[in-house]
Amino acid sequence: MKTKLTILLTSFFICHYAIGQGIEIARITVEAGIYDRENVLVSATLDRLDLDLANSKLVLFEIDDGKETNIESQLDMKDGPKLWWKIKEKFWAGKSKSYSLRKAPKSSEKESSAIEVINENGNLVVKSHGKNVLQYNLKEASLPEGVSEIYNRAGYIHPLWSPKGEILTRIQPPDHYHHVGIWNPWTHT
Repeated sequence: MKTKLTILLTSFFICHYAIGQGIEIARITVEAGIYDRENVLVSATLDRLDLDLANSKLVLFEIDDGKETNIESQLDMKDGPKLWWKIKEKFWAGKSKSYSLRKAPKSSEKESSAIEVINENGNLVVKSHGKNVLQYNLKEASLPEGVSEIYNRAGYIHPLWSPKGEILTRIQPPDHYHHVGIWNPWTHT
C-alpha cells in the first residue's frame, strides 16, 4: 500500500521582522506518516505567498531543537511556485520536521545557482556556479562539406567541459563522421 508523505503548511504569514537570514514568510511541517523514510524528495506549493522574487530570494531552514540549518532547495515555477528539497537522513514513522521559509534580499552581485540549465540556440547548456559543464544538443550539428546527410545527429552531449574550462569531447572525426561527443548508438532499444 502506497502512503503519501503529508506536508502541512502550518501557517501562512508575512512578517516584518528578521529571523537569522531574511524575513520569515511561512512555517512548513512535514510528517513522515506511518513508514520510516530516508532520502525523501519533498515539495510545498507556495501559490498563496507573496514571493517578490524580483527583489528577493527564498531560503529554507530546518528547525530542530532550536537549531536552524540551511537546507538546499529549488524553486519550480512551471505550474505555479513550488519549493522542492530532500530529507536525506532517517525520518522515522510518526515524526515530523519543521522548516522556516524566508525571503532574503538578493545581493548586489549577480548570484549564480548551483546548477542552471539554459536554452542556447535550441540546445541545453548545463552550468554549475556560472561555469559551463556540458551542452546537450537538441539540434543537428552542421556536417563538414562533402559528408553525406545520413550522418546528421541530434541528442548528444558536446562539448563537455573540464572544471578548468577545457573541452573534453569532439564531434565528427574525419574517420567517423557519425561520432558526436557523448552519444548512444542504440537505435532499437
